[in-house]
Amino acid sequence: MPVPFQVLTVSTNARVAASAAVTAIRTARCSADQPVELTLDELPQHLAVARQFHGVTVVCGSDAILEPTRDQLDAERVGVAELYRHRLNAMIGPIAALAELACGPCGQGVLVAVPGGPDHVKVAIEELILPLAPRLLQHPASPTQPPGDPAAAIQRAATSVDAAQIGSEPRPQPDQARAGGETSGGAGGSGWEAGLLALRGTLDRAAFPPMPDRFERLAPARNVL
Repeated sequence: MPVPFQVLTVSTNARVAASAAVTAIRTARCSADQPVELTLDELPQHLAVARQFHGVTVVCGSDAILEPTRDQLDAERVGVAELYRHRLNAMIGPIAALAELACGPCGQGVLVAVPGGPDHVKVAIEELILPLAPRLLQHPASPTQPPGDPAAAIQRAATSVDAAQIGSEPRPQPDQARAGGETSGGAGGSGWEAGLLALRGTLDRAAFPPMPDRFERLAPARNVL
């Protein structure tokens, strides 16, 4: 099934690059409407709406489009940018090391920002985004919790606190655990004491007085024998 695309262009200088993107997309038999022209101030709002688009949103313009695009990404696929620079290197030489591209999942879809002229955009779309789009769309992020969502941060913090509290709870002493197990009729205490109680055995504390706690969990296994 063809992947749907939408193309956003920031500033009139990016019209040619955006048109090259639409041409490459349609040549691959994927759907794409005419580019939507925006100002840089309007871009963040449109990118937030793009989180609901189950497809690929391509942004064309200057390097200024990278920061607002990265702000909306749930995770950046830096390997795509590395491969992009590698492909450009064959075209323009070492200066390709300065080329930038931002790509990653964004809500229900994928967001790609490709600064530069039509040749750069064509390489990114034809050689990278079109082949990778189905794979990138396999694991979309939840649109209900965008990056920096306070509810998600609070939940993560609460989970961390709970884990810390569980790890800091004092362990019961062997005598206390054994007493609790005997009075409740269950198998309490450490593993060896639970096994002893399950066998209806008793522990002669007169013959084997309690040892320091760190040894008590291991050494009294002799009492079972």
